Amino acid sequence: MRFSTDSGSGVKQSQSQSNFQPIATPLQPIATSLQPNVNSENYRSILSQLREKRGLRPVQPLETGKRIKEAPTGTYFFVSATSFQVGANTGWILDFARTTSDVDWRDYFEMHNSPSGQLSLVAYVNGPTAAELTSSDRKTALVSAVLSPSPWGEFTNLAIIPIARFVSSDSRSIDRPQVRFFRVIDGQLR
Repeated sequence: MRFSTDSGSGVKQSQSQSNFQPIATPLQPIATSLQPNVNSENYRSILSQLREKRGLRPVQPLETGKRIKEAPTGTYFFVSATSFQVGANTGWILDFARTTSDVDWRDYFEMHNSPSGQLSLVAYVNGPTAAELTSSDRKTALVSAVLSPSPWGEFTNLAIIPIARFVSSDSRSIDRPQVRFFRVIDGQLR
């Protein structure tokens, strides 16, 4: 006996009732690039090499203050962690976050707008999160990640995360020894 099904995905399948089996789609890694062993002494040279490899230039003064979705391709710039406020998803981030060339490594994240136009966040993550972000064998499609704007403690893995992978996010201040003010992003990524 043959029949059509619509499993909520909008895709109709015609199958024999006796051999109907769903096909699992493999998960894709979330991070497009990962650099381990980054610390406060080598991160500037690693970022410089990464920018050069990706063909990026800094935004110019007249290019700052724009929504990140309006940033010129082939540039890098910085955004405040507060752009990732409660519930911020990809659309909110694209509309709310503004480009700047100013850097405060306690509150600002580097972003890349590749020559192809892919907007990505540069963040530092711990080992377990790095493994989840680069795995296609993870148990769930969503990954909860704490993202840091600079390396410190166990946050020594530089990850490039496309903005399109953000489902929701929030930023918060944390206490760090000898650092008066420091913000991280709690992100739900897919």
